[in-house]
Amino acid sequence: RAILVLSDGNAVLGLDPDPDRRNYLWMGDFSEAEARVRMNTAKVLVGEDELREAVLGVTTRPAALSKLCAALSAAPPNSSELIVRAFVEAKRAEAEGRVINLLACDDSKTNEERGLHFRHLLEDMLKNGGSLPAKKAAAYMIPADGAAPSFKKYDAIMFDLTTREYRFNTPADMHAAAQLLAKLERIPERIAHKRASSPPAMPASGPALSVSYLPYKQAASP
Repeated sequence: RAILVLSDGNAVLGLDPDPDRRNYLWMGDFSEAEARVRMNTAKVLVGEDELREAVLGVTTRPAALSKLCAALSAAPPNSSELIVRAFVEAKRAEAEGRVINLLACDDSKTNEERGLHFRHLLEDMLKNGGSLPAKKAAAYMIPADGAAPSFKKYDAIMFDLTTREYRFNTPADMHAAAQLLAKLERIPERIAHKRASSPPAMPASGPALSVSYLPYKQAASP
């Protein structure tokens, strides 16, 4: 009998399936209650509920919380808000980058063909509260072990083999997906409005230019 400890939850998808000889024990991130206990144990953000909620709104990962707790414990008095604000902004920026890169992995197949359709997958995950059973994505996504190299590399989502469902890695990833997909939905409307309101173009003497990608610009923090 052997015990394998995998630090990456998606690494299990690289193992050959053998359900008769293996039992999986999933150790995920903290729940919100466990994350609060971790901060209580470190004696940080005590009585600062708004700052705690801001932290929990981006991550409950033990490693990230331990790093934040260490920074807050070593910081001078009255600096908690600045530290938490920087932490939250960094986690949001990281999540946005992960989701952008994941969406760029989509292949050119239509949704009627199984392939890498991460935009469709993220949309369905958001509609379902942040997770999606694999069987509901089977009509358009290839099996999770085939898609794993892409979502493992960019780490915005993961596949829980014990429940056989896709999930966002952190609350920040879910928020970033919602924001970016909403902007992608509005891009065709903005292009159509711009074309309708623009004056007729003069004939060009050279080759026509085309826009294939509109970069996303992060909204200013409140």
